[in-house]
Amino acid sequence: MTLSAKARIGLGAVFAALLMLASGTLAGTSSSAQGAVPTDERTTTQRGGNLYAAIQMAYQDGTVGKAWNYRSRRGAFRAAGNECRAATRHPCHKIVWVRNGCAAVAVRWRGGSVVRYGWGVAARKRPAVRAALRKCQRDGRQCRRRAWVCTA
Repeated sequence: MTLSAKARIGLGAVFAALLMLASGTLAGTSSSAQGAVPTDERTTTQRGGNLYAAIQMAYQDGTVGKAWNYRSRRGAFRAAGNECRAATRHPCHKIVWVRNGCAAVAVRWRGGSVVRYGWGVAARKRPAVRAALRKCQRDGRQCRRRAWVCTA
């Protein structure tokens, strides 16, 4: 089971407050634990904001790297590329990114290689996957969903 970004932020604030209370930092103060939320690249501000997701793929074997809920497109692509490169010896290529939504990739295989791909973006997963399949199947041949990501 994975937690949503808001749940992770909420749990992080609770743990930070407990640590501060145990160390005596919070005792006798009226400040909230919201200021104790860590600010690494995967956390969002309490008010929301733009979140980015990205997919990279190695054409030779179809290995994908996915990343979601990053505060920048560059960060999302970097994380997706790291995941892809860790799983294959082939070069990984930037396929698609999305801000505050979902992205999907569909592929057609020949042997163990990707011979055609399509990508799609939408507000929700299902329309993004349909768009990717439509782009991949332009010549009428069958494609399959390969990967999808959505931001929180």
